[in-house]
Amino acid sequence: MMHGIMMDTDLVVLSPSRSLGISPKASMEFSKSQSLLNGSRNTVSSSVLKTNLVMKFDGYFKETVNEAITGEAFRVRTCHILYYIENDSLEIVEHKHENSGMPQGNFLKRHTVDNVRLGNIEVGGQLEVYGRIYFINGCNDSTRTYLQKQGRQVGRNTSFPEDPYEAQRSKFMERETGADSSISRNQMKSPMKKFAEATLGNTVNNNGRAGHEKYDRKVLQFESVWDDRNSMYGQLTRYTLQYYLTDNTVEVLEVAQKNSGRDPFPKLLKRQLLKRSWDTNNMNGRGDEDKDEHYSWEDFSVGSFVNVFARNLQIVDANQSTYAHFEQQGLSMRPPIDVEAMQGPKQVVERQVPPHNGWGTDADSMGSVMSLIPKAPKTEFDQKGPALSQQVLSFAAKLTTGHPDDSGRDFCIQFFVADNTIKVREPPKRNTGIIGGNFLARKKWSNPATGKFFVESDFFVGATAEFQTKEGYGYGFTITDVDEATLKYMEGKPSSFPLADITQVMEMIVSSSKDSIRESFRKHDKDYSGNLTVDEFTAMLTEVTGQDVNPQVKITLMRKFDHDGNGKIDYQEFQKGVEQVETELDEHHGQAQNELGAGDSSKYLATANAVQQEESDAIAIDKLLSQFTDKFIDRGTMSQQLLRLAGSKAKDGTSVISRGNFIRGVAEAESVNDSDAMNIYFGLNDANRLANAFFGIQGAPEAVDTLSIAEMAKKIGALNLSSGTRGHQGLR
Repeated sequence: MMHGIMMDTDLVVLSPSRSLGISPKASMEFSKSQSLLNGSRNTVSSSVLKTNLVMKFDGYFKETVNEAITGEAFRVRTCHILYYIENDSLEIVEHKHENSGMPQGNFLKRHTVDNVRLGNIEVGGQLEVYGRIYFINGCNDSTRTYLQKQGRQVGRNTSFPEDPYEAQRSKFMERETGADSSISRNQMKSPMKKFAEATLGNTVNNNGRAGHEKYDRKVLQFESVWDDRNSMYGQLTRYTLQYYLTDNTVEVLEVAQKNSGRDPFPKLLKRQLLKRSWDTNNMNGRGDEDKDEHYSWEDFSVGSFVNVFARNLQIVDANQSTYAHFEQQGLSMRPPIDVEAMQGPKQVVERQVPPHNGWGTDADSMGSVMSLIPKAPKTEFDQKGPALSQQVLSFAAKLTTGHPDDSGRDFCIQFFVADNTIKVREPPKRNTGIIGGNFLARKKWSNPATGKFFVESDFFVGATAEFQTKEGYGYGFTITDVDEATLKYMEGKPSSFPLADITQVMEMIVSSSKDSIRESFRKHDKDYSGNLTVDEFTAMLTEVTGQDVNPQVKITLMRKFDHDGNGKIDYQEFQKGVEQVETELDEHHGQAQNELGAGDSSKYLATANAVQQEESDAIAIDKLLSQFTDKFIDRGTMSQQLLRLAGSKAKDGTSVISRGNFIRGVAEAESVNDSDAMNIYFGLNDANRLANAFFGIQGAPEAVDTLSIAEMAKKIGALNLSSGTRGHQGLR
């Protein structure tokens, strides 16, 4: 008994070593207990002496590989078997192998395993733990010494069996790389590893501290180019090179060029120390200490080349602060290099529009020409919506081939005003063999005479139209007649159909008749009936005008002067029409003379300028209305926008919009830079002009002070469809 602890004098105590896995602290305790034994006859308890005594054995087990592609039947997995004498616990730690693809390390946690004691573990023997057989092939020296002191026979250590797959893989890698796979190659030290070494007392390179104190936030910026035009598909690429004076690191940014065809990568080189010559890194070295191998700011100047990992970048310019830094250091740089001169003259390739391939319409083909991702062209309904015209113009026509078989064939040309498409039909004729039906499909046809699509003004009686199909066949038609609905439509649009306007036709006849039109009428009235037939009237007009009369002109005149429809023109009616036209021409001419004066060019210019200003104002208000309605509709739901403008109530309690609330809602201030609640920006002058368009001009009889939300929405919708082109129809 010593200090209250039972001592055993028969126990042989061994000196622990690091090979047993005993920590330095445990070793000190073990030495202290040894000194107590040597200095006293009293004994130490066996439980104290067994503390931290660990037996270490080498072993392995074979794992069966099922359905292996490489042909291996089993895999050898090596491990350490640690037996703790203190409490007879067992721990198994598997060796780690690089790129094994399996979780390794602590294979069996330390704990007491039933029926496993130190006497069951023998070198050269087997150990079964939880159904797995471990082969013991060795132990360390301290374990061997301990067991021999206990009187046990310990077999010799043997090597691990060869793993078939590892041997095969090792030979393959040796053939591929020429490197010995048995040699361990360390990785380059990371910043975290350097920090860990510094905490343990290792020296640290602090050269960068002076750079931070002197050049904090100072960056040199250079413009550079990489000329790779000698290689296939190479070009002159621009880069921005930034040099950080604090730590001598370099960053290279790519300058994106429009229509270059290159993907816009942000960086060519991330911020790092840049070596003067590219080579393989020293994996065991410290790259930050080899400062002589890296670029310094003295190496950069206009005209110099920088090797960025085998890319030679030439510096062509720098910013003002970089020039100032070099001047402060007593260095000067040459003037910038003209990159445009290096590139040479630009070759501007004019885009050629390919011919129509016959598939779809010309608009469909142009969609693939204008964009890589074609979009369906907008139809007339998409542009005009409910305001799309439903008018169909019908004209009778005959083929102009001159072939005898086509002489008796009649055709009907239909022009659809909604989308300017044309369809040609042939009516059936009994007992002729002509079945009839669609002759040319409905689509937009190109006019060979103008090179553009046919428009409504190209069709009138006497006109010719040629249609060219995609197969190369051409069909010419001469228009011979027109129906009543089409005539009324033509008379309502004198700007598109001047030959259908009686006023323009009469002005043409009167201006070219030279006061002989009445005499010509009486001369061709050979029977003195006071009437002229169509043929007689045509002959009279040919004599008066000196040219053939267009059939459309004859139709226009007959519709004006043949009131009873008997095919004759009355002299009295014709004379009244001529006198009316002459009076209008005289009044117009006299008014122009009175306003302008004979030879007074200044008054003429003033009148012309006034007309031009009126036209300009009309175009401006049309554009303003188009912009306002587009913005108003695009901002969201129209009802919500109108409720924001509404600020008063009508007698029936409904919300109404007054002129003042409208102006304040459209322009809160006199500047277009000021914003309002709806983010619609218009100046005060434009807001007043818009108010006049919706509420009427103040003081005018038709002007109103308030509008309901429904009325305002209707006007905005109508204007959005009609505005945007010159001469909209206004509000209805």
